[in-house]
Amino acid sequence: MRTRSTLGNNHTAVPVVSNHLKYSEDISNKLNPMEKELKDLKVQNELFQNQNIQLKQTMDKSLNNRDENFSSLIHEVQETKRTIPSSQEKKKGFFSKLFED
Repeated sequence: MRTRSTLGNNHTAVPVVSNHLKYSEDISNKLNPMEKELKDLKVQNELFQNQNIQLKQTMDKSLNNRDENFSSLIHEVQETKRTIPSSQEKKKGFFSKLFED
């Protein structure tokens, strides 16, 4: 009788193993597209990071150029302010000699 029970267990084990194989295949079939999508997302993320770095570098260059131009403008204005009083003094001196009260 033992042979029958062992034989009977083998018949019930085959469908269980078959069900487990189908379940594993289903999981594998679902994971493959997910892995591809994950790889695509990683590539896209890397592209975005590179674009972000390039944008930051461009902004830094632009800000540095703006700062340099602003500093240059301030120096020009300061130099102009220095030259205006000296030229006005010369003119004022000339006219004051002509129209002294």
